Amino acid sequence: MKAKNILKFTLAVVASCWGVIVLSMFNYSCSNNVRFYQVDEIVSYEIGNNLDTLQGELVYQPDDQMGLCGLECIDSLVVLFSNKDDSLVLIYDIPQDSIIAHFGRYGNARNELLGSMRYCQMDHDGDGNVIMHIQDENRMKMINYNLTKSIRDNGLVYSNSFEYSLDNSNVDRYRCYAVGGNDYILHKGISGDGDVRDGFSNPPCVITTKENKQVMSVYPQIVSGDDRYLRYAYNIMSQIKPDHSKIVEVHGNIGLFTIMNLVSHKTIGVKNEASYDFNHLDNLGKIKDDSKFDKLFIYNTCCNVSDDYIVICQDGQLSMSEYEKVFMYKPTISVFNWEGQLLGSFAVREPIAGVAIAQEGKCLYGLGMDNCLYKYNLSKYI
Repeated sequence: MKAKNILKFTLAVVASCWGVIVLSMFNYSCSNNVRFYQVDEIVSYEIGNNLDTLQGELVYQPDDQMGLCGLECIDSLVVLFSNKDDSLVLIYDIPQDSIIAHFGRYGNARNELLGSMRYCQMDHDGDGNVIMHIQDENRMKMINYNLTKSIRDNGLVYSNSFEYSLDNSNVDRYRCYAVGGNDYILHKGISGDGDVRDGFSNPPCVITTKENKQVMSVYPQIVSGDDRYLRYAYNIMSQIKPDHSKIVEVHGNIGLFTIMNLVSHKTIGVKNEASYDFNHLDNLGKIKDDSKFDKLFIYNTCCNVSDDYIVICQDGQLSMSEYEKVFMYKPTISVFNWEGQLLGSFAVREPIAGVAIAQEGKCLYGLGMDNCLYKYNLSKYI
């Protein structure tokens, strides 16, 4: 009996020791994973090899080959941005299948723009008018135009404006979003303390000014690397949900995006299973020469959102050393819901530089590298 008791005791001690070892390994693994990136929930997805390939329907091509820079969708409108004076904004009406207005000139007046645009934020005012919010980096203002009246008058109709602040930080890139009155939400990329000579040391974050100022970030610390490398390691695109309740951060050089709930502060990380993680980015950043860019890949090139969906153009095959080829590649396009669940992926036949989703019509509009506007039917996926 004593021998049996000793054996039981020994086995119990061994099991306990293994439990401690396993728990320690688990804790180490968890702490290692959250060193650079920490969210409340991780959702992973995998894109299969046998994807549908959609042929884009050509719906618009400028006669004079002027340069189209970006696009957005709202209601039954596709808003296109160009670099041509007197046509900085073009309005494509989906039901009419045609351009119904073009306006916007370079200049310093309230109804003129200092430069061409690649994106804007759009929503409705209390009267149902479409409002176009433009981030004017030169004036450090959000300038709001009544798009409904602009289409009627065939010229930009100024609504109002307000100033925003970067808190004297040296920011690589940022997006400002209007959320009512003079309140705004600021998505700041990686930044320094103010002087352009300071190295980047502050991780990306989201700042909201509504009620009390709040700061959200999912990056406890930044990875290794000089400023040039960190610009790529934290190459992030952001988009805000039309109801202002959530914001999405999409990484350009890692197969990852983050959904941040601006009300509950819950965060969801959505990761491509085929992608490396932040530990890999940290190890690359310690390489002193440019060979690290051979192992840094282009994963996400553009994104767009609607009330119910997040759309991302993806690659994951080209390295930063092959960056010039990104203008020729034909992306995989994936559609997610706001919980991070993948609804479907498909390939396209056209090189695409930007996308905008028209949720009501269940279609996606893509801005081609050939300066054309293409339409894709999403009814199979949404």
